[in-house]
Amino acid sequence: MVRTYKKTLSHFRNGKNYVPYRHYSEKALARAIEEVKKGRLTLAKASEHFKVPIATISRRARGSNIFEKPGRPSIFSKEEEEQFVKYLNIVAAWGFPFDILDLRLFVKNYLDKKGVQEVRLKDNFPGRDWALAFLKRHEKLISNRLSSNISTKRASLSPEAIDNFFDNARDNLLAVNPSLMINYDETNLTDNPGTKKYIYKRGSRYPERVINSTKTAISLMYAGTADGQILPVYVVYKGEHLWDSWTEGGPKGARYNRSKSGWFDSACFRNWFFTVALIGDNLSSHFSEDVLKTCEKMDIAFICLPSNATHVMQPLDVAFYSPLKKYWREILTTWKKGQGRKMTTLSKDVFPRLRAQLHNKIKENGKGRQNLISGFAKTGLHPLNPAQPKERLPASSTTERFVSITHFHIPYIGIFDHPSTPTDNTIASEEGNRLTSAGDLLLARGYRLITQLHEVPRKPNDTVPTKRSTE
Repeated sequence: MVRTYKKTLSHFRNGKNYVPYRHYSEKALARAIEEVKKGRLTLAKASEHFKVPIATISRRARGSNIFEKPGRPSIFSKEEEEQFVKYLNIVAAWGFPFDILDLRLFVKNYLDKKGVQEVRLKDNFPGRDWALAFLKRHEKLISNRLSSNISTKRASLSPEAIDNFFDNARDNLLAVNPSLMINYDETNLTDNPGTKKYIYKRGSRYPERVINSTKTAISLMYAGTADGQILPVYVVYKGEHLWDSWTEGGPKGARYNRSKSGWFDSACFRNWFFTVALIGDNLSSHFSEDVLKTCEKMDIAFICLPSNATHVMQPLDVAFYSPLKKYWREILTTWKKGQGRKMTTLSKDVFPRLRAQLHNKIKENGKGRQNLISGFAKTGLHPLNPAQPKERLPASSTTERFVSITHFHIPYIGIFDHPSTPTDNTIASEEGNRLTSAGDLLLARGYRLITQLHEVPRKPNDTVPTKRSTE
């Protein structure tokens, strides 16, 4: 079937040109109807003058067979689809978004609950094309996007924790010049070019490409200022010794070290620290006695971010690392297809040269600088704006609602399990004047899905269960 329909200027058949559907404005149609009703023009004259089909003017003037759009009516009414969109946005705000298959199963469950057998759907199960068309119809309200994953601890970050951080750090943040406000963070570059879409024969069960990759990862410390300056990168290799060949050909000013684990320890951080100053996370390996004494002597302040908050308050995490890793995968793939095609792993001798290419890429057209500035702005650190990070918190963190991985209860919302797994648990809402049915939201391909929202009046004898049955 046609997945993306493009309107043509005319339809040609049987040697004649025909005007396509709705090739006119609503204003022209309204004027044509007005002229016909007042008797100033006949249907034929109005059709010719306003370029509107004569049958359309006739039907609209008589008020019969009026449809919002031509073609076969959709399976669900406009109101029903609007409710579907509402539910999709609700579960996404909770942190449990639906994918395409979940949406299709949700719709099947909805029809089954209503006891309706839709003849246009096999077993009431809509196809992928219906789901894509549904997203297209409501593209202003919902979209199918790649999702990042956050842990339950990060999801539980509260607005109060963010407010407390800004209350404590406000004076320091306002007193520091943007060029001296430095965010630092550790990351790693792996010997894995990642996955990418390629063209294969339809039906191929194992689409694969031949390219070497390993679990090797090299640690780096990035630091950048609120006005967009990127400080020299600090690289930590895994090894007992640091060889000269591991440092040759890298970007100018880069520094190198090694540790037994390949990660930053207090010695590596101390060695890096004496060249920069800081905003960062509160990792214990960052602090040692001489580092703290130097901070006191040179009036350098560590501003540590709240626990489990780096995904919304660390500028490098928010806006810098994602494009950085994307560029790295492109550079690594190019190398593996060329000079490194016979090498089974990324050599430490080669890494500095690839790092130099990455350094040039992120500085190209000021991309890295702009990403840093955007990161500080999005986290509310500069310009100072505590509301910015709170915008990215899940809905469960910004309201009185409670959400967990397996159980949740929301005021006024009824959750109904799949027919094969009935539940009769009930819980009281926070307001105390409503009662809701509760079940598991298990997005395991539709075993249990939300199928409707409704208000349930509370009965006088209703009680709140203290433990959910596991039977």
